[in-house]
Amino acid sequence: MGFLLVSAALLATGVSSMAVAAQNQAPESVCYSTCATGAWLTQARNLVSYGSEDIQGYRVTVRSHVPGVSQAPTGTVAVMSGSTTLCTIVLSAGRGSCSPSPYALPPGFYGIRGYYSGDATFSPSASNVRTLQVSRVGSGD
Repeated sequence: MGFLLVSAALLATGVSSMAVAAQNQAPESVCYSTCATGAWLTQARNLVSYGSEDIQGYRVTVRSHVPGVSQAPTGTVAVMSGSTTLCTIVLSAGRGSCSPSPYALPPGFYGIRGYYSGDATFSPSASNVRTLQVSRVGSGD
């Protein structure tokens, strides 16, 4: 039986403690401690307008970084700009989506990131940064 040590670069992005996968073990590999994860945040468009216009929506996928682990991460992903939580996604089969309030941020450009909370099997991780432009503030109608 061979062993795979998760690289230091991977540890920095999604492992709270050392994770080692035992390969070639049926039916799938096993993680000791927690399995490394990767979170991917995508958006439909990068402009938020107010009033009757559409609001930016976010989709997230969280997957294991350990070869052979097919179990899907559970838990939540907080979609944030700095310390402001825009919306929270509850994962189903490692995926989910949400839309923030159109009044969550004033006009400007923002870096938006998804933060996966982790669960008993999978460690926390953060997504790539997406840029969001808020164009104007409406009256709240």
